[in-house]
Amino acid sequence: MHFYALGSVLLATGIMSSCNNSTFKPADPVYDMRFEVVCTPNTKSTEFPGEYGVWAYDSKSREAELEGVALIRQDALWAPEKEYKWEAAKSLDIYSAAPLSRAVFDEQSGVGFEHYSLSELQDLLYTEPLLNRRSVNSLGVVSLDFRSALSLVRFKAVSRCAATTQVTVKGLKINGTVQRGSFCSLPSPKWTLEGECTPLLSFEGSQIIPSDGCLLCEQRLIPQSALMRLELSCDFVKDGIFVRDQVLSTTILLDLKPGKLYELNLGVYDNYDLKIEKI
Repeated sequence: MHFYALGSVLLATGIMSSCNNSTFKPADPVYDMRFEVVCTPNTKSTEFPGEYGVWAYDSKSREAELEGVALIRQDALWAPEKEYKWEAAKSLDIYSAAPLSRAVFDEQSGVGFEHYSLSELQDLLYTEPLLNRRSVNSLGVVSLDFRSALSLVRFKAVSRCAATTQVTVKGLKINGTVQRGSFCSLPSPKWTLEGECTPLLSFEGSQIIPSDGCLLCEQRLIPQSALMRLELSCDFVKDGIFVRDQVLSTTILLDLKPGKLYELNLGVYDNYDLKIEKI
């Protein structure tokens, strides 16, 4: 009887001692990876650029966690097409681009767009590297601040003619720019131009210039330093007399940078002169 009672006490004591000597360690949390898509004000696209894609690498081992995975919309956020559980202890380097079908990636040159032509009529978006990101800091949500790899030039037409003169713009041609090239985002955003300068018809139509001017067109261009010759085709009505198909021209040197917006006033004068007025 005493033997069994003593054994029970020793057993209970051993269990208590074991519990007191152990340290309880909760499991690290795991989060579903999600993304918030943001566009910088000067490069906001006028249309959806196509699929967003992401690349993610372990910040320490450099092992690929996601390689060119498309994002799908989930309410107000975006998620990898292939579900990704993000461990709190894992740091990731994240890169993104759109449209995914047009993008390439490697760790040395970052996001790339190869042999792009302005005739494709689409914007090219990329993010700067997001390094050493941990899910625990944002509950798994990453903000993708997209920038355009292209430049955007906004042309506004302004009549400096007498009040009795009506000016109708029929066309705007840009000369002196290369329209093909390849882009890489690292170590800094850079374009390599391909081919020769070719004329670019940026506007064609019939736009009467009102007294306060008007937005004529917006034109994406491949970033480059260019001496551009602008040709504005116009019809004039002066005191009831029609003067048709006058081609006004002027030049401007622009150092176009990725993701930048340039606004130009095209001033039309009575003597068929064209002057560029930077806004």
